[in-house]
Amino acid sequence: METSKDNSESSEDQTENDDKRNPNDLFELLEKLTTSRLDDQRCALPLLLQSPGAQQKMKKENDFLEEMLKKSGPYPLIVLPPGGGYWIDGVHHNCPLDSQGNPIIPKHEFSTKIERDETAQLYRKFFYGKEHFNFIALDDTWGPLVMSLKVDVVSSQEQLRVLIRTKDGLLHDVFHIGHTPTNFLSPIQISKIMCEDITTEKFTPIIFPRASEMLMAYDEHVLVNTFKFGIIYQKFGQTTEEELFGNRKHSPAMEEFLDVLGNRIKLKDFKGFRGGLDAHYGQTGEDSVYTQFKNCEIMFHVSTLLPFTEGDSQQLQRKRHIGNDIVAIVFQDTNTPFLPSMIASHFLHSYIVVQAVDPLTPNVRYKVSVTAREGVPVFGPSLPNPAVFAKNEEFREFLLTKLINAEIACYKAEKFSKLEKRTRISLLQSLYDEVRLKTQDFCGIIGDSGKTEINGNSNRFLDSVRKAITSRVRSHSVETNLANSVMNKRSSSSTSNSSLSSIVAGEVSQNVSKVPKETLLKISSPNSARSREFRNRSLDSLNSGGTPHWVRTNSSPGTPISSPDTPPPPHFKPRPSESDSSSVNSLELEQVQNGTDLNTDSTYSSGETNPSACTQCAENETVVRQLEVLKQELNKLKSDKLDLLKHNLACQREIKKLKEKEVKLTTDLSLAKREMTYLHVQLAEVSAGDRYTTI
Repeated sequence: METSKDNSESSEDQTENDDKRNPNDLFELLEKLTTSRLDDQRCALPLLLQSPGAQQKMKKENDFLEEMLKKSGPYPLIVLPPGGGYWIDGVHHNCPLDSQGNPIIPKHEFSTKIERDETAQLYRKFFYGKEHFNFIALDDTWGPLVMSLKVDVVSSQEQLRVLIRTKDGLLHDVFHIGHTPTNFLSPIQISKIMCEDITTEKFTPIIFPRASEMLMAYDEHVLVNTFKFGIIYQKFGQTTEEELFGNRKHSPAMEEFLDVLGNRIKLKDFKGFRGGLDAHYGQTGEDSVYTQFKNCEIMFHVSTLLPFTEGDSQQLQRKRHIGNDIVAIVFQDTNTPFLPSMIASHFLHSYIVVQAVDPLTPNVRYKVSVTAREGVPVFGPSLPNPAVFAKNEEFREFLLTKLINAEIACYKAEKFSKLEKRTRISLLQSLYDEVRLKTQDFCGIIGDSGKTEINGNSNRFLDSVRKAITSRVRSHSVETNLANSVMNKRSSSSTSNSSLSSIVAGEVSQNVSKVPKETLLKISSPNSARSREFRNRSLDSLNSGGTPHWVRTNSSPGTPISSPDTPPPPHFKPRPSESDSSSVNSLELEQVQNGTDLNTDSTYSSGETNPSACTQCAENETVVRQLEVLKQELNKLKSDKLDLLKHNLACQREIKKLKEKEVKLTTDLSLAKREMTYLHVQLAEVSAGDRYTTI
């Protein structure tokens, strides 16, 4: 009982935390969108079963339409609901007439531009295929950030183009950098200028092949080339949703209009964009209307071409498709008003009402009105005044452009913008994680620690030298021996010592004493014979994958270092470093000299021998041999560990196979026992039957 009580309390605490994390408005929206689709698309309940507020609202709208229809026409194409919530465009439809009584349709020039998000194609237009830089960062306020930088030259003036991907969208700006300081070009400064709320102090470069394709795919995920629109047929006097979806067939005037929009196609084995229609079993009808426009595929859900279900007054099979569209066309072959709130749907946000005038005649023309919910911005192309079109290709281009732009504009409404932001945040987080991991894999970085794994003998040597230079884990006795050995072989000119590691690894440790300027000039001078000899030996050693025998690594600050002007003696012997197990490949190079000293300032002549140096040499050789033995034992232990792991893995696989075989045998045994029991019963019945027959 106590355990169950604790579990219930923990579950309640977790529920409270979840409620705090999720905003109420987003929670309500998700709750609506995750309900049953059929329940969501059903028509409104009868008035007797609805709440008093809904009953009054529906009764008020029905009475409003009935009162309007009792009056004489002409009626407006669209009537706004009494409670508001929609806006309307295109209310003037009276055309002037010529001397013969024919209508004069003014010529309307419009742009067929699809109003896409232009920022989604900025990366393709200005960055892709050109030299630029990409960075990622993780901000405490904004979360993941992905930045792209590129320097352009426009009219002989340099400018910096910046693109930052955030959870709220794409930030784009251009800076002129003619006389801008260099530190201004850092990603940190640029990000803070574009958005003051960004507080991150670290941007990591993106380095791996085909990274540009990933960034471009993220930017262009909002670009859609497939659309589906509903087409609803409305007869005169129809004021309810059931009447609209209950029309079994459409009129010849609507058939003429469908021919303007697109082509009639057979759904069976259709290979193009289906828009959710069944192209295999014919469950959504046999025919539909399909077209292509400006590299876009468009499928129309025609209400009268979708299957009609007998006994279903709500016609859910039809509304299941049209109710899930965002934009729909309402076609009227006679003058009758349309109320946008008569169709209950969470998705339909805009309607384009088309009314045919003088259909099936040479003077056929179409009146057009547009309505959309509040929160949907105005979209183009704009309607002419009067909003009347002739039957031609221009009318088709205008209507298709208006439909596509209407859907793009509806995505900016509150309901869709919240879902779009949630999707964008999820995709941005996935992009950040994937780009970060791919960069680490490509650069050999292990996790987030910054440690690298670089293959190759020469690269591994450089990495080991860098580790040895920066490491401070040294044996005091070895340092003392090295110091004595070197001090015995050095002259009073020890002030010219320099850090040889700065030449090999490209770095100078902060703990190494500063080198006099004259010595640096002597080392770097290309006319110095010994300097050239030193560089040649260094390069030869690196290229051959070996180790230069005159390099000392992992030196302490107090340990003197021989001058690089002195070439390495032939008795230098390498020994492994004791820094850590990860730097097995680094070498500790000791200076052991038994022969001639090449330094002209040396105390001993070329034929003399230093007794203390010989004693020190023997001690160093003993240490080297001991380290070699330890190294071999360590490698042997690693090899044994690897063999044990392989053996363990093989045993686990074998155990798994045996368990599977055991389960199979147990099942077979159970089936065999069951079969034996059944046979025993059958045998007993047969024996009893034979006994009765004998009697």
